[in-house]
Amino acid sequence: MSASLTKISATMALSGLLLALSGATLGAEDSAPAAAKETAIAQNPPAAQNPPAAAGDAAKSAPARPKASEVREKAKAAKGGATTFYRDLKNKPFATVVDAYQIAAIIANDAEAQKGGFDGCRKCCLDRGYISEGWDYAPESKVTKGMIASIIARALEIRGGLTMMIAGATQRYALRECVNLRIIQDGPKMKYVTGDELLAILARSLTYKKAQDAPAEEEKKAEE
Repeated sequence: MSASLTKISATMALSGLLLALSGATLGAEDSAPAAAKETAIAQNPPAAQNPPAAAGDAAKSAPARPKASEVREKAKAAKGGATTFYRDLKNKPFATVVDAYQIAAIIANDAEAQKGGFDGCRKCCLDRGYISEGWDYAPESKVTKGMIASIIARALEIRGGLTMMIAGATQRYALRECVNLRIIQDGPKMKYVTGDELLAILARSLTYKKAQDAPAEEEKKAEE
């Protein structure tokens, strides 16, 4: 499967979340109904984090196939954890670095990274070029508009103007482009981002991503 088709699959997998959150408009981060957001959370949860592996697991024989009831219980537990993530983020007065990395992994549709928690999502961002090795912020560090704009600009492959193409997606120029594209609300690059605002940024990012992937989707339909 081509890279473009992979991007399409990522967007379609998160369509429920997009529908619930895309109602958040600039300057009105809380406009989407809470019930719609909760429905989307249940339908499009981020991947649950893996529990720590017990010592000697690699040497054990393959476990027996789980019963259907066990599978349902595990799925229910994973969905509950996802719901907690979104609700907690919405109610945070300030989004944190771990939240930003998690959102980036969701945009990238990297389920394995999401299972890895902070380290997994940070590795996803490093491997994909969303951040550099110099991004050594602690998980609970607050996220600014400039920081999230720099990540989003790279995740969405926003080229920007000539200056950004030469200087790169620095916080200043990335924020300018994200504001122009109505992905992030205008404001100083050092202003902290709230949890609810980060959810709105995710919705707008997925809207942008879907629009960018549309030509490839039409090409796929034409080939079928």
